[in-house]
Amino acid sequence: MQFSFPCKRKRCFNKNLNFTPFPSCEIGERYQGRFTGLSVEVKDPVQAKSLYDSGCFGKGSKSRGGPASGDEDETLLLGLEESCFLAYYLNTLEITNLTGSSMDYQAFLESANKLNERFVENLACYLYLKSKNWVIKSGIKFGGDFHPYFSYLQAKPSLVPCQLLSYSSNSL
Repeated sequence: MQFSFPCKRKRCFNKNLNFTPFPSCEIGERYQGRFTGLSVEVKDPVQAKSLYDSGCFGKGSKSRGGPASGDEDETLLLGLEESCFLAYYLNTLEITNLTGSSMDYQAFLESANKLNERFVENLACYLYLKSKNWVIKSGIKFGGDFHPYFSYLQAKPSLVPCQLLSYSSNSL
């Protein structure tokens, strides 16, 4: 008789209860990502699965959650804030541009600011939510910037998405 994890396929967050909330690499090795102009793409399927299973980073290019479609050409798409966190705070991701040269923090910051003028504020919010050990996904579907999940193991969504408000001294 074989026992399996008691959850439905679509609602199951992670069947491995012994996973780590942050990815770890061997000394000298890093995940490889390419900045496409909108996001950072991880092409290697082994690295993509490892990143998604270690903290639920990114989204599969052909699936609703992680890279689970089984297609050989499916990639893991990381948001700008996720990529910055993995590359320059955890030092586990190496980001290259379309020509193949490595992007340092300053070059990535300039590129991200061109795409989103509020990138620095979004990154600060992302880092705060990540410090609380929450899983953070895009909140665009819910009218916000982020949609945090309370727990890695339960994947229960928060009650409301997070939306950043800009402060202006002229608005007083």
